[in-house]
Amino acid sequence: MAVAQASRKGAGKSWHPLQSYYRIRALLILPPAIRGWNLNAQLKTETCGNGLMLTEKQIKRAPKKDYMNAEQLAFFKQLLLDLKRETLEHIEEARARLADAHRETDELDRALNEEENRLRLRIADRESKLLPKIDEALKRIEDGSYGWCEETGEPIGIERLLLRPTATLCAEAKARQERLERNFRDS
Repeated sequence: MAVAQASRKGAGKSWHPLQSYYRIRALLILPPAIRGWNLNAQLKTETCGNGLMLTEKQIKRAPKKDYMNAEQLAFFKQLLLDLKRETLEHIEEARARLADAHRETDELDRALNEEENRLRLRIADRESKLLPKIDEALKRIEDGSYGWCEETGEPIGIERLLLRPTATLCAEAKARQERLERNFRDS
């Protein structure tokens, strides 16, 4: 898959909390083609156990009758496994940075380090909440319910799943849920 094949920019360089924050945000909301990896990388077809795996471009062009066929499920399974691996790597990197934190004597340096650590903790917390959602999505792939709205039974849609592979609701059901939550908060 293109995500697995493309090299991340800045790999091995020093960690900066804002860069990681935006990288995590990109993982959650942006399509794989622009998630911070090499934008010039060509989408490649990878092989899986039963033949060729589809690319993101091919999945977007697939007819509606092919929705959530075996090849598409294999693509999304690989996408979720890659996302899980990267999330675990980011959490481990954040833990290592927190454990390796130096104690500064200067007030400004200490304040900066504390703010960076706070941001690292927020990012790690957000990522740790993503892991169970990824596992649930993988279980839905195995039981055949992946890609279908839990509320309406309608297709979630390829575009939405590419943006948020852990989605359980179609866009209309999610918008309705968010309106209800907003009304509940406001009252």
